[in-house]
Amino acid sequence: MVSLLYKKLSPTTLIYFGGAGCLNTFTGPSQYIDELLETGLVDYHVRGDGEHSLYELLTGNNTFSGINSLTWQEMTNDELAKIPMPDYTNYNFTMYEKKVLPLLGSRGCVRRCTFCDYIANWKKFQWRTADDIFNEMLTQHRQYGLSNFKFQDSLTNGNQKEFRKLCKLLAKYNTTNTVKFKWSGYYIFREWSNTSLSDWEMIHQSGAENLMVGLENLNQDIRFAIGKKFSNEAIELHIEQAYKYGINLQLLNIVGYVNETEEHIVYIKQWLDDHVKYKSMLYIQWGGTLGIFPNTHLEQNKEKLGIIMIGIQL
Repeated sequence: MVSLLYKKLSPTTLIYFGGAGCLNTFTGPSQYIDELLETGLVDYHVRGDGEHSLYELLTGNNTFSGINSLTWQEMTNDELAKIPMPDYTNYNFTMYEKKVLPLLGSRGCVRRCTFCDYIANWKKFQWRTADDIFNEMLTQHRQYGLSNFKFQDSLTNGNQKEFRKLCKLLAKYNTTNTVKFKWSGYYIFREWSNTSLSDWEMIHQSGAENLMVGLENLNQDIRFAIGKKFSNEAIELHIEQAYKYGINLQLLNIVGYVNETEEHIVYIKQWLDDHVKYKSMLYIQWGGTLGIFPNTHLEQNKEKLGIIMIGIQL
């Protein structure tokens, strides 16, 4: 409606738009976008991260990747480090019950889960250094007086070397300052190793409060089929350490993966009964039934896997 009014008032004004709200799914075509472009209500659609394509569009290069196209150019690690810090000068933080500043430490993911269209959108995992992230936290804290941060990326510990370094920087800060840094974000479980105990101690000292883990399923064989290759035993050990240090865990699950049976559901029910002791810090979330999204492994192998799409066009 806004585009229609603008076009009536100023037919020669160029209108371009973008963002997740324009898309039916994370990747693939969008009927909504196609119709707006065909009717002339908008002139350009910018897909993906706009740092490259929006600049090119503003300088007159309207054929650059990411402009009215399904593909776009991802940013490199060096380019991520050059993005200016967000400016919250006009925010009235007194209006917020919980005052938290967002952070972006990476784009993409190190996993290759069969259902995930996130990795189809960001094909390569890109990350910022621990020093760069820590510097942003310090700068934002000094400017706004806030010490609680929420990582917005899909995982905080994709690059383990940089994650451990960041935890050490935060732990050192927290031991030498009265106001402690706190943080939350997405976290991935890995198979238990000889560094896991020290990792959890560092995570605790760094100020971690809430970790959201893409578990996908409490059954080991389903997780392995999805691409999450960590054992049931590893889950137990990770949960026990989070419980020990008072770190809340939110375990994200999918209902109805392609090889899930009634027996798997029975196992999940029993697992919940067996882990009641963790109810103070453990939140189990089932976000919905399995979705088959464009450009994912499931969509590309649906016939082989016996997946039948009914009433849906991809």
